[in-house]
Amino acid sequence: TVVTKSDTSPVTVADFAVQAMVLHDLHRAWPDDSFIAEEDSSELWTNPNLARDVQRYSQLPSLEQVMHSIDLGQHYKEWYRSEDDDKHDADDAATETQRKPQQEERPPRVWCLDPIDGTRGFLRGGQYCVALALLEGNGGVPTVGILACPNLPMDSSSNNNFDNNFWDDMESDNHSQRGCLFVASQGGGCYQLPLFVKDNEPLDSWR
Repeated sequence: TVVTKSDTSPVTVADFAVQAMVLHDLHRAWPDDSFIAEEDSSELWTNPNLARDVQRYSQLPSLEQVMHSIDLGQHYKEWYRSEDDDKHDADDAATETQRKPQQEERPPRVWCLDPIDGTRGFLRGGQYCVALALLEGNGGVPTVGILACPNLPMDSSSNNNFDNNFWDDMESDNHSQRGCLFVASQGGGCYQLPLFVKDNEPLDSWR
């Protein structure tokens, strides 16, 4: 299922389902953290078939949990204010008592998620990724970055021939192991790991 947003960009069941799954698990692990993510649940409220598909693929037990988890990605609106917001309030004294917290009051930890970065690539069975980052402190310093690339061959990084056919060649390569996870942390280095491993295969062997 594909729907079109107001900016004409496509959004799929996978966008909603991935956002629901990731934010649900992050919120369960760190309930005091805040989140920024692309989607909200408004489309699901008006499209019951889409909502059912999202729940099925997200594997969350109830539609209420799906909606709540997706909307966690909109909580930044409670603490972030743009300059346009401030100018609007300054022009309308009646709303002055309803001002939201200023940007400097951002939570100390904010997760930023793009559930499907490259939706058109995803739709054609090509390259896309799930992109996640953790920002910490008042300045929003990136301390963790994760890219999950399900269709990227593990050995693609060893290919230095980045010509015009590079991505086409990778997408037509049916022999290499596919699925990469790139993980970086402040002071902890950067690693490429397989996204799919056997049950008895330790990840440390790939570091």
